[in-house]
Amino acid sequence: STPEGMPKANGTFQIGYYKNGNRPGIALYTEMKAVTVKDNLARVTLPVPNEISILQQAIPGYSLPLWERTEIGIGEGPFQMKEIALEPGGGIFGTIRGADGNALPRFSATILSSLETRLRMGSTFMLNLNELQETEDHGWRFNGAPIPLGGTYYLVANRGYTYVVSKAITLSAEAPFHEINVVVPSGTTIRGRLVGEDGKGIPRQRINLQMDLPEANYSSGAPAIMTGPDGEFEIAGINFDVPGQYDLYFRPNSQYQPIHRQLTGEKEIKLIAQRGEVIEGTVVDAETGKPVAGANVAAFPLPIGQTGFPNVYLAEAETDPEGRFRFSTLAHGQYKIMASSEGTSGEQEEVKAGSRGVTIYVKHRQNE
Repeated sequence: STPEGMPKANGTFQIGYYKNGNRPGIALYTEMKAVTVKDNLARVTLPVPNEISILQQAIPGYSLPLWERTEIGIGEGPFQMKEIALEPGGGIFGTIRGADGNALPRFSATILSSLETRLRMGSTFMLNLNELQETEDHGWRFNGAPIPLGGTYYLVANRGYTYVVSKAITLSAEAPFHEINVVVPSGTTIRGRLVGEDGKGIPRQRINLQMDLPEANYSSGAPAIMTGPDGEFEIAGINFDVPGQYDLYFRPNSQYQPIHRQLTGEKEIKLIAQRGEVIEGTVVDAETGKPVAGANVAAFPLPIGQTGFPNVYLAEAETDPEGRFRFSTLAHGQYKIMASSEGTSGEQEEVKAGSRGVTIYVKHRQNE
């Protein structure tokens, strides 16, 4: 519905939902669907019961409240009516340009609500700016609308390892539109090396870079960097002026313990990987006593809920035909081991790093 005296709504919005519905014992597969609005009416066919989320919308002149996991019941018949109140929306527009007038390759850009706005409105607003238009001076022009009024927002633009974040932008009924012109700096190049405790470089390992913007409760990961023959790696274009932080992560699948390193402006870094401790064992069906192949096994540091990185370790692979699993990236300490496969799950408390011959008994889950 639209406010009295306002034109009828026409446009589209995106919803997320469970493909097979939300019923006990049914695997939950999420899908997205575009829904057309014509003269205030929209129709979508979904299996019920279900949970839907309104993810993004393009209804000119209006802002549509974003739902997060709204339950849709079975109802008394094949059709249900649900009213969504639309409100006048604002917009953020402007340009993204390179420093010193340099040509700027195409960027990805998103408008995000602040954490305070999310908590107050009860949902997260995220608008992906997919229709950037190139300007004569090799920059990019964007037009982000509609955006709910009464909130504070950030423009986040990135390409590769370079991120730019605008200052906070508040939209209100008195000032529903805001123009912003973003300049992308050339950034800083970081050179690093991943080595073992013996000082030798570790080749062919993935290093991940992540940018976190706490004010918008937003995180974004850039493409992984692969270490060279002597463990060397390079990251170009880091913009340390963003109002967030950059973090490097080394998440090995075997042999070494994971590493987390916050970047603070340094241009040369060394990551020293310690050898991981091992836990080995077998996953067994509690009813038949037979080994369970293809199970996923995870180790959680004790006590559960503690902060730190990582808060969960994954086994090197799924269990083999003999039900065997192996961890080799663990830090010293106690762990809770959990195993699951299709229709089964099980766990064992307080397993010490270095243990071998651990047995995890899994039981078949009963449909509720």
